[in-house]
Amino acid sequence: MMSASVLYTNFGGMLVHEDRGGVERTYVHDEMGNTRYLLDSSNVTDTYSYTPYGQVTHAGTNVTPFTFIGALGYFATGWSHLTSYVRARWYSRVSGSWGSIDPLWPWQKAYQYVDGNPAMFVDPSGLMPANVGKLIWEVMKTCGIALFSSLVEPILSGGLGSLTGSRGSLSLCKAGGACLGAIAGLIVGAVLTSSGVGSFFAGCAGAFVGSVLADIVGFLCDALIPKSSCTFEENPLPCLLIDSLLRGAIACLGGGIAGGVTDPGQNTGFYNGGTWGSGLGHGSQTGTAPGFVGPLNEIRAVLIGLIAGKGTTC
Repeated sequence: MMSASVLYTNFGGMLVHEDRGGVERTYVHDEMGNTRYLLDSSNVTDTYSYTPYGQVTHAGTNVTPFTFIGALGYFATGWSHLTSYVRARWYSRVSGSWGSIDPLWPWQKAYQYVDGNPAMFVDPSGLMPANVGKLIWEVMKTCGIALFSSLVEPILSGGLGSLTGSRGSLSLCKAGGACLGAIAGLIVGAVLTSSGVGSFFAGCAGAFVGSVLADIVGFLCDALIPKSSCTFEENPLPCLLIDSLLRGAIACLGGGIAGGVTDPGQNTGFYNGGTWGSGLGHGSQTGTAPGFVGPLNEIRAVLIGLIAGKGTTC
């Protein structure tokens, strides 16, 4: 039987040592947080190996409840099904799934453990989005590219001084719209991906919503910020609406193809909904757009120019 009195030592958020009734052992874990070895003062007393979802092979005579992701607090219950207590929920190493619905559903799949990728992610809270780090990175990357792209053009054409006037304000305003579109695209893509919609459709829908939202913010920026040489007033409202819908359709194709064909996977509809949703018209996808995007945008520009009655571009 296990001793009733055990003192555990935690360092940097990870279990490193135990004192079990005066018998001390050190925990050695791998990069995922699995306990690999137990050591006494001079020797390895126990070794452990694991399947990706946590079934344990143990060689040794000592018992510890902190094996699979034990360094991060996964507690082995000793039960046959709900084998681990992980704070907010119970986890089954047998089925590789949670025993109850994720509190963050529908943002996360209801029962799936770490988005089906236990070799890359852990969930020591029982409710942490497995891909939260990548999500934050996608938002930061997309917003950063949008901001950079929006500022480069006025700097190149008018120097740094152009950032202090209405032109700089307009560029920053539209960059903010691109960031908002990216976030909206991520949200839509996340909801649809979690509901079981395929990556193509999740990426397409997220990109369309995000792109149109970015354009709407851009229209408002044009309308509200004083300027001397912008062309918002020359473009009738129907032209702007049709242009936005066409941009959204192109973004939909880009996000859908990127998510479902060129980069398939469980989360690609989620991420591509955000990156493409930032708005192709604001230059945020210049470096990553599939080859068809350039020609489609040229056709879109000509069509909008004809609709606007100018014969060129809108």
